[in-house]
Amino acid sequence: MKASLAYSSKDWTALDTYSTKTRNTAKLLIPKDTLRGNLYAAVGHFLEATLILVREGTVKAAP
Repeated sequence: MKASLAYSSKDWTALDTYSTKTRNTAKLLIPKDTLRGNLYAAVGHFLEATLILVREGTVKAAP
């Protein structure tokens, strides 16, 4: 939730922090609750991709 607020207010530093926290939480959850952990991992990847698109632009960020 905080990551979505950071995105809407264009606070890229906070979004970077929350995407890292989300990925770290996913790593801890996967052994205990696979479904929830993988959902957190997917959201973390999505947030990191958002940062790449914002920082580098659409054309440069595309593989």
